[in-house]
Amino acid sequence: MPNVEKNFNGVEANGSKEEISDFCEDVSDVVEEENVKDEEVEKFNDWKLEETDTNEDMVEKTAEVNSKSVCDDSNTLSKLKMIIYRFEKFIYSKLMLKTNLYYFDSENLSAEIDCNDENDEANIKVTTNNDDLKEKLRKID
Repeated sequence: MPNVEKNFNGVEANGSKEEISDFCEDVSDVVEEENVKDEEVEKFNDWKLEETDTNEDMVEKTAEVNSKSVCDDSNTLSKLKMIIYRFEKFIYSKLMLKTNLYYFDSENLSAEIDCNDENDEANIKVTTNNDDLKEKLRKID
């Protein structure tokens, strides 16, 4: 079981990748129960740490989820938007994530993951401004 600490904006958990992966599942369940938009839940589920994820996997996931905004529109088949999307994904994966934690940000939920492939340790910080969601997140143990 990860070490979970409550803070002003949410929770922080430290533990093995397996423990943090399980914690991410619990966060996902809470977010779904709290009737957060399906799109946000889906994006979080695409991004969250899985037990077998490497740092490179998290770079790819973070770049993908944070560069999707250009392609979310149903009229995004134009070549220009695809070029912008690919460039944005490149910027995230090759530049921004070299010095930053892996992060997820949506209207109702923000999360940062720091993981270490060498020692199998991970840390996640989950924050929200939604008081009901915050209280339910704090009940995860």
